[in-house]
Amino acid sequence: MGWESDEFGGDHEGHCVAVLGDGSKPAPVQVPFTRPDGTEGTSPNSSWWMYDGEHGPRAVAVRAGCTCGWRSTDMFPIDFDDWGKTDGFEDNTGPYAAWEIQHLARLLGATVPDRVREATDHLREMLTDLARTRPLAAAAAAAAAEKMSGKRLQLAVTAARDIEHTWPEIGDAMGVTRQSAHQRFAKNPYREDTTIPLRPRRIWADQDTPLVDLPPVPPGWADADDVPLITFDGPGEETSGK
Repeated sequence: MGWESDEFGGDHEGHCVAVLGDGSKPAPVQVPFTRPDGTEGTSPNSSWWMYDGEHGPRAVAVRAGCTCGWRSTDMFPIDFDDWGKTDGFEDNTGPYAAWEIQHLARLLGATVPDRVREATDHLREMLTDLARTRPLAAAAAAAAAEKMSGKRLQLAVTAARDIEHTWPEIGDAMGVTRQSAHQRFAKNPYREDTTIPLRPRRIWADQDTPLVDLPPVPPGWADADDVPLITFDGPGEETSGK
C-alpha cells in the first residue's frame, strides 16, 4: 500500500523502493501462488519488505519512489521489524517526507492548497467587516497578521532554497522578479527554530555488506561532518554515533 495525495490521488502514488548493497534496485520477487484450477504460478512483488534475505536478496536501505518513475536520490535506513519507522508515514519523515517535499512539491509548484486559499479569503473578509465596526481592533489584527505573514514568507523562502528551488521560481511564486526576491531574502535565512534538517551519511546493513554512501548534503543542510552516522550491527539492531 502506497501514499496518495489529495491533489493527485493515485496518479503519483508514493512508496518505498528497496536498495541493495551496490546501490541498485533488485528485481521483483516471484511469489508462488495456487490458481483456482489448482495449477501453480508466481506473481512479481517489489514491496521493500520482501527483500529481507529470506524471500529475496537482503536490502540495505530504501529510497522514496513514485508510480510515475521518480526516485529520491537520498537513501534511508531500513528496519524489517518496524515498517512505520522505515517508510516514515506516521511521523512525516524519511521516504514519505522525501516523496512529499522533493517530488510532489515540485509537481504542484506555487499552487496554493484549497484549504489555505479559503482560510486567507476568510481572514480578508473578517478584517474588512471588523474595520467597519471596530477599526482599532481591525488595525491590531491586521498588524498581527502582517507580522506573522512576514515571518512565514521568509520561512517559506528558506525552505524552498533548502530543497534547491531557484530564485526565478521563488520570484514567480511571489509575483516579483528574481532580483527582487534575491535581494530581499538571500542574506536573511529564517527557520522556526535552530534545528537544521539532518540525514544519515551512510548505512551499514551488516558487517558483510558494502558501505552505501549518500549523495552530498544539499545547500542549507548541515555539513556532512555534523550529520549523525547511523549503523546497523545486525538485523533490527541500530546504533548511532559519529
